[in-house]
Parts: sequence; structure tokens; C-alpha cells
Amino acid sequence: MLAELKRVQTGTYQLPSQVQSSLKDVSDGLTGSIHELSGILSSNAPLNEKAGKIKDTVQQKVQPLLDAATSRVQEILKVISSRGQEAKEKAEEKVEEKTQNGSANGHTE
Repeated sequence: MLAELKRVQTGTYQLPSQVQSSLKDVSDGLTGSIHELSGILSSNAPLNEKAGKIKDTVQQKVQPLLDAATSRVQEILKVISSRGQEAKEKAEEKVEEKTQNGSANGHTE
């Protein structure tokens, strides 16, 4: 699990800067959670105590961070999709205008 969290954290560093900035709090939270989990795992506490602390950390910190990241990424994807659709519609309008202008002038391009 710790390796997977590190992979997610590394993945956020590879995103475009605008996306990174919108996920900064999530990335910072992951850093804290990774350090906390590493501390639990390397402690001399009994195994059952470690397991309980890991479970609590995951439920209280990691899962809310992952939920926030998922929500944020979905919002970003909606914006990107919307912008893509707008660009497509504008391009189609320009093609239609050129087609109509060419026909009105007796020319076809």
C-alpha cells in the first residue's frame, strides 16, 4: 500500500503545472500520510497495534485524500471535455461559414 501511495504521489508530479497546483493539498496530504505510515511500519510496536494504527490512518487520512483527488480529477476532466467540445463546435461553424460563402460566391473550395 505504501508503494502505491508513493506511485500516486509521483504521478501527481508528472502532471501539468496547473493540475499540480489544483492537487497541491492532496499531494501534501499524501506526503504526510506516507511519512506517518512509514513511521508506523518502522516502529517497535506490536504487530496488532501497528495494524490498528495503519487501519485508522488509512480510514481517517488516506481514503479522504484519495476521494478528494478523484473528485478533483473528475472536475478537471469535465472542464477539458467542455473546452474540447467548444473548440470542435467553433471549428465546425468556420467550416460551415466557408462552405456557405464559397457557394454564395459561386466558388467551391
